[in-house]
Amino acid sequence: MNQKKLNQLGLFIKVGLVLIGVICCLMVIGIPNDQNMSLTELEENRDGFAMGFTILYTFGVILITFVLVLGFSLYAMITDFKASLRTLVVVGGSIALFLVLYFIGTPDNKETLRVQGDMVVTQGAVNFTHAGLIFLYLTMAIVLIVSLASPWMGKYRK
Repeated sequence: MNQKKLNQLGLFIKVGLVLIGVICCLMVIGIPNDQNMSLTELEENRDGFAMGFTILYTFGVILITFVLVLGFSLYAMITDFKASLRTLVVVGGSIALFLVLYFIGTPDNKETLRVQGDMVVTQGAVNFTHAGLIFLYLTMAIVLIVSLASPWMGKYRK
């Protein structure tokens, strides 16, 4: 295949995935959410087609993305290890940062989060969620700083 056909195929796949995602969002938004609903009606909506399909679609897209990224990374490491070394350092640093955030933990617990009913929430789950959120915020800040500074970084790299 030539490059033009590959670009068209990539665009078709992207648009298709986005359209399915938008349809999933509209289906979930369209689920009735009434405070006066009975528990049976709430469970029917929660376990219905719209929510189930949306969750499966999301997991599928994440899984396919993960496999593709892993595959391309392994291919790059095999073909040119020196160029991939920086990627390995970044991934290793990210994992280390996440683990540090996880083991630092959070003072939040089941009572401070006001978990109602007999829902089981372990401190490990709270720490994992807290570490993930802090990691997300740090990553977003780094991406923002790098994207804003990139025009000037290119001038000084020469």
